[in-house]
Amino acid sequence: MTFNDVVRAMFRRWYVSVVILAAAVGLTGALLNLGSLYTTTTVVSFTLPSTSALQPDNGTADASVIDFASSVANEANSGQSSPQYASVDAPFYGAGVRKGITVRLPNYGGQWAPTSFMSALIEIQIVGPDPTWVRAQQTAVLERIRSRAHEQQSTAPRSRRITATVEPLTTQIVQIAPSNRDKLIGVASMGLAVLISSAWLSAAVDRVARHRQPRAARGRSRSGLATSVVS
Repeated sequence: MTFNDVVRAMFRRWYVSVVILAAAVGLTGALLNLGSLYTTTTVVSFTLPSTSALQPDNGTADASVIDFASSVANEANSGQSSPQYASVDAPFYGAGVRKGITVRLPNYGGQWAPTSFMSALIEIQIVGPDPTWVRAQQTAVLERIRSRAHEQQSTAPRSRRITATVEPLTTQIVQIAPSNRDKLIGVASMGLAVLISSAWLSAAVDRVARHRQPRAARGRSRSGLATSVVS
């Protein structure tokens, strides 16, 4: 089918383009009205007793400390598995989540590779439409992590307990909102998708309709011939 054939099909089956355009306008309007998101990626580091996060030999990469942090994260997350993405730096909201919480150790193995925890860090990703809700959830999760870490070491002397430290620069809450340029790109992309979809579907509908017309004509012709023979 040539370009001119597609254009003629779009004019003949104009109602197909109208339906697709109406659906696209509704979807675009809904997406533009979603509003801003607020997110935070708070990090809790676990270190060996009598060390700090600033020391190079603090034990953050120690296997036993990583296992301890993993156990704490599992309990703080109520035993639920955290989603795994292709990149360890992938944001939670990038997967389309508008309200949710995930507590996990950064997995450097990625989505399709074996699990690989290289440091005793618990990463708390929270996303929501309201900064007050995000802050409240952050406070609650941090309290659960401190509580679980204390419970697991309650029988050990204080001098031998693994230390959990919230990295202060990671507690900030960031607003995520599309810029005018992003909105313009989104509308343009949606318009291109409408054009392509309308052209393809109009051509398909037109092809089916044109194939059915000769069959219907042959059916009417045979019916008329049978009537004349009988008469």
